[in-house]
Amino acid sequence: MSIDIKAIIAEAFLALCENKTLKKITIEDILQQCGASRKTFYHHFKDKYDLIQYCYDTKIIPQWNYEITDKDEINRWRIEWFCAIQRHGRFMKEACMMEGQNCLWKYIVDKGRTADLEWYEAVNSTPLTEEMKKSIWYHSGACRYMIIEWILADMPISAEELSENLNKNSNILMRSMMSEERQKE
Repeated sequence: MSIDIKAIIAEAFLALCENKTLKKITIEDILQQCGASRKTFYHHFKDKYDLIQYCYDTKIIPQWNYEITDKDEINRWRIEWFCAIQRHGRFMKEACMMEGQNCLWKYIVDKGRTADLEWYEAVNSTPLTEEMKKSIWYHSGACRYMIIEWILADMPISAEELSENLNKNSNILMRSMMSEERQKE
């Protein structure tokens, strides 16, 4: 059985975030919390921003299956994601407030757009038109910004309500895409 050093460092980092602001947490704090060396940290992560993204990818966002097409299953996955955001609310809010080229909110938007395009391409029986790709790109960004605003506003509605709001928006996009396909036939 191998030891997952990256996961140990991430858990230590998230634990520190419960009691100390993200901006004030140093690499040294993380190393003391998990018992790793500086060399080990930098072997696995470029910097604290890289660690923040790793935490988001592995501790916040659930594993996604590109074959999922059932709306209820998508909704369950999304609610699981939002509940994980809520469990790590302080970390997520502080990380989304950070600026710079590696800030988390930009990462969430970019990663989400790419994932949504890949998913739509995987489940669509015909190739996506450029217009469809643009629609997905903008819709995905809008959804991610909605999630980020929810985080920054201290999550004023439940994970279920947020998911329902996003479902309504997604339904509008799907109707629009189906209408576009019918017009081309």
